[in-house]
Amino acid sequence: MITPRIKLVLVAGAAVALVAAGWQSRAWYEDSVTLGIERAVAKVTESSEQAIAGIARSVENQLAETAVKERVIDRGVIRETSKVEYRDRECFGPELVRLLNAGARGANADVSGELAGQVPGDSTDAQ
Repeated sequence: MITPRIKLVLVAGAAVALVAAGWQSRAWYEDSVTLGIERAVAKVTESSEQAIAGIARSVENQLAETAVKERVIDRGVIRETSKVEYRDRECFGPELVRLLNAGARGANADVSGELAGQVPGDSTDAQ
């Protein structure tokens, strides 16, 4: 027959086993919840990284197109400004138009004040 002491030990042992089993199952449950949260965070992080990478590619493509457009615009402006040509106008005399066109072409010898050769009618020839 089972004595009261053995009965008490068996009941206490069963209670301890139930508490330990409950404790372990709670730990497993918390681990599964933590794993689910970690997987959700990883999924969100991966999708946001992909979205950011897509945005970065889009911005890089737009910057590359903008750089090409800027070069084309700059070249157009350079062509326009380098082909400046003054035409006969009522307010400009023919000599002024010639000097302005020579200056625009970069032929500075005519407008620089430097003499290109001997001046006709020089005072040293008359003496």
